[in-house]
Amino acid sequence: MELTSTKQRRAVALAIGAACVLLALFVYEPYVLLVAVAVICICIGWEAGLAAVAAAGLLSCMILFSLELGATGGAVRLAVFVVAALALWFVIKIFRTMSFYDRVYHDTGPGVVDIPGLGWSASADGRLRLVSPAALEYVGVTADEMRRIMDGDDYHWTQFVHSDDVEASMARWRHSLQTGEPVIDEHRMRRFDGTYRWFRDTGIASRNEYGRITGWYGHTADIDDQKKAESALRERERE
Repeated sequence: MELTSTKQRRAVALAIGAACVLLALFVYEPYVLLVAVAVICICIGWEAGLAAVAAAGLLSCMILFSLELGATGGAVRLAVFVVAALALWFVIKIFRTMSFYDRVYHDTGPGVVDIPGLGWSASADGRLRLVSPAALEYVGVTADEMRRIMDGDDYHWTQFVHSDDVEASMARWRHSLQTGEPVIDEHRMRRFDGTYRWFRDTGIASRNEYGRITGWYGHTADIDDQKKAESALRERERE
C-alpha cells in the first residue's frame, strides 16, 4: 500500500498508536506505549508529545501498580518507563526541528539554496518538502514554522497566495503532477508585511534513469514591476 498524502500517513500512524495503547492495556505491558508517544511526537508535534509522555506515565502507573510487583518494583519500572519516554520525546523533538533547519541552511552541496529567486522543492506527489532561506525571509516565517505548515497539510503553502489566484494555481499544479509537464504559473504572493506582489512560478520534474519522476524543483521570480509596466502600457494604449 502506497500512502501518497500527509493525511493518509498520519491516519495510519495514529491508528497504529491507538492499537498500541489498546495492546498495552490488554497485555499489561506499559512499554508498548512508547510507540504511541513516538507517533504523537512525529504526527502532531513535540508539544503534544510532551503531553503524551505525561498521559502515558499515568497510564503506566495504573498498569504497573495493578500488577503484583510490590511498591518498590512497580516504582522502579515506572521510573524507567518515564525516563525512556522523555528520552524518546527529546530525541524526536531535536530531530524534527534540526533536520529541517539543517536542510534549509546547512546543506553544503548543491540544492534548493542554489536555485535563483525563491527556490523550492517538492516530492513526486507534489508535497512541498523544502524551501530556500530567501523564500522563508520573504513570507516572514522561520524554518520551524514552515515545517509545521508543511506538516499540517499537503497544500498549506496556498495560505501565502492571494485568494483570487489559489484555484487557478492549484489547477495548473495538479495538471503538471498528472502529466509531468513543467509548471508555469503567475500569482500574487504575500510578503511578510502583508503586501502582495506578482510572481512567476516555474518548476520542472526530476526523473530517474527509468523516466520516473522523483521530485520537483522550481523557483518563484518577482515580476511585480513587469506587471505594473504592462498595465501602465495598456492604459496608455486605451487613451
